[in-house]
Amino acid sequence: MPNSTLLYTSNHAGAGGNIVGQSNNESNDFIVTRHAQFVTDERIVFDLVRKATDNSPISRKKIVRGNDNEVYIVDTEECNQFIVRIKRFGEVSLAQEAWAIELCKYAGVRVPEILLVDNIDSHAERLEVMVQSIMPGGSDPPKSLHAPRFSADGAIS
Repeated sequence: MPNSTLLYTSNHAGAGGNIVGQSNNESNDFIVTRHAQFVTDERIVFDLVRKATDNSPISRKKIVRGNDNEVYIVDTEECNQFIVRIKRFGEVSLAQEAWAIELCKYAGVRVPEILLVDNIDSHAERLEVMVQSIMPGGSDPPKSLHAPRFSADGAIS
């Protein structure tokens, strides 16, 4: 069963938010607990988007999924959306990820545009951050990229 994505929403007025969606397995409970430990100030997230794009952020949604990064989708007055990733755990830096993404782009793979890789100070911590574009479409590859399944008699299932 696939994991659901949980979103924490807030508006630019700094009003409280809520988690949208529900946990559907124990690993999601771990992720929700882990992500509850960190919330970067909305002002910092919005400043990163302004710095990277010159757009005016109006809202953000926290994506509660994955182990290593605090991630937000940020909406702007210009009707654009951007991803802000804040490194919290893991061995691979966001600069290394940006390098790998650029190599994939060079090889012809459709990837998000990396708009900013930087460091911020938040609550006495030095954190690596990335701002990137949002790619249209879902996270699953098109069905044409899935390998066909063959039965023992050679028929495609």
